[in-house]
Amino acid sequence: MTAILWCLQKRRVEEGLFWLQELLDSELYDDVFQVMFKGWLWSFGCKQMGWFEAYYALYKKETIEEDEIVNLFYSLIRLERDMSVLGLLCLSVDFDLEPLPPTPKKDKLLLNYHDTLQVAFIRYAALGKAKSAFTIAVQMYLCDEAAAWDFLVGLGVPRQLYCIVNEQEDPDVKIASLAAAVGFLCIKEKKKQFQIVEVDAGSAKKRVEWKEMEGRRQRREYAIPTMCLAWITARGCVSYKKHTLGELRGISFDTLRYRACPFWQSAVESVNNDDDLAVEKFWDTYFPDDRPDEWSLLDQKKSHGPGTLALNEERSFGKYLRKWYSNSGSCILWDCLKSVLRIFDANSVSQKWSNGYAAMYEKRNLLHRRGKLAFKVVKIDGTELVVTKVVPVDVESVESERSDSSED
Repeated sequence: MTAILWCLQKRRVEEGLFWLQELLDSELYDDVFQVMFKGWLWSFGCKQMGWFEAYYALYKKETIEEDEIVNLFYSLIRLERDMSVLGLLCLSVDFDLEPLPPTPKKDKLLLNYHDTLQVAFIRYAALGKAKSAFTIAVQMYLCDEAAAWDFLVGLGVPRQLYCIVNEQEDPDVKIASLAAAVGFLCIKEKKKQFQIVEVDAGSAKKRVEWKEMEGRRQRREYAIPTMCLAWITARGCVSYKKHTLGELRGISFDTLRYRACPFWQSAVESVNNDDDLAVEKFWDTYFPDDRPDEWSLLDQKKSHGPGTLALNEERSFGKYLRKWYSNSGSCILWDCLKSVLRIFDANSVSQKWSNGYAAMYEKRNLLHRRGKLAFKVVKIDGTELVVTKVVPVDVESVESERSDSSED
């Protein structure tokens, strides 16, 4: 799945279609839709909301043809990349709200909200001030997730996005989806026309060739790009001194039954380990070009091999970002990649972010509730807006004030 995300980010069309076909042939349909959603979210996001709506329509369809999935993926990989979602998550954690100019008279009638936060959000989004808008959206989201999404949907965000978010378990994906919604509202041209494109003749021909070679060793045309593994996969978290070749060389029926994809589980379901003829027939049918432990080292290394890290190499978000997003810009954030890199190139910052994006915002919200964050006041047309800002606060004095007030 990581190889597919890499191909989407780097616009490797044919290679991306190859890895997609591998998932489809393995009958990992849920994984196919999940990886396409994550690929859209992190590499395209708020700028390509039209594609997401087409994705959701296909995702909810009762009967889906394989060609429909392939064409949807092909349409995505051809689009312009955008790192706005990642930029908003990284740049908004310690961000102060920007000053707001007076609200034009014609807009005051439209801002028919009693909640000052909602009024401020609408003003910031209309002005394209995405970091300020996201800062406010996060406060609403952490207070009441459903109410925050209802508010965003009311402003024009597709409700389908919230429906998908409700199916997600990863908190980073949830808050990244919120960033995509906010970024979408901050774009002046809200929704571009989108139309699904069928794969070109060359790619269609390659798909036919791959189908004809199913089960053959020569089908393994591409090797997993090692550049995409670092700090994401198990292999990417170990040094080059360790390798995963043992997983391929030690493949067994128990491995295929209990750890493999649905395709292999179905293939070995009726095979009795003690029936020599059945076992031999299985290997001849599914591995006509020798078993994996008999393949050449070159063929084995297409899917397995040494770790990607140097000895004692520590996790570096800056290095990760340079690998993945070196060719990406942002439609709502000026000089986005350089701004994000300035954060992660600072000493000891990577460890601070090691628990994920959502954890950073949850921590700030927890500090706010405990009185460890002071308040900054911003005026919007004469109305005071209270937001949080990190400043030294005497916690004991805060607690004493609370106890005094409770006694009163």
